[in-house]
Amino acid sequence: MEKRGKTNKKGQMMGMPFQFIFSMILIAVVLFVAIWAIKGFMERAEQAKIGAFVADVRSNVYNVWNSGTAANFTPVISFSAKFKEVCFVNLSTCSDAFCKAAREHGYSDENLFLLGENRAMGIAEKYGISSGVKIMCGDRDCLLLKKTVCYSVEGGKVALGIYTGGGCAPGKVCIF
Repeated sequence: MEKRGKTNKKGQMMGMPFQFIFSMILIAVVLFVAIWAIKGFMERAEQAKIGAFVADVRSNVYNVWNSGTAANFTPVISFSAKFKEVCFVNLSTCSDAFCKAAREHGYSDENLFLLGENRAMGIAEKYGISSGVKIMCGDRDCLLLKKTVCYSVEGGKVALGIYTGGGCAPGKVCIF
């Protein structure tokens, strides 16, 4: 009869480490999921920055092209600090090292490139977006690019030089 009144200390000791281990596993899973979700949100934010930048460039080029008068415009556009350069290129006519590298990466018709350190391509691809983009005015090719023109990304901003008229071919937008 004395056994009924006593508690089974052996069983209590066994339950405590199991609960502790289960709690630790549960905490680890919650932390893993939280870190994974935050990383996903950060990647989506980068995608949004890249997409907004490309849309702003297209809009600025189209507005200058559509103005109908000679215009000289230098918009400062927000961009991701993960990129170091933005280059405008005519891949069909250029023969410099950058153009050769772009063709080797499979680009042929793109005229705007988003580049990392040392003109490295492929940073945008980490976020599901191409490093090379075709900028057009509606359904027309409106850029006149005689040479490769690159702009540095300074503090997450890029100042582009866009003009039309006055030395630029009629109906085209030039990048300076």
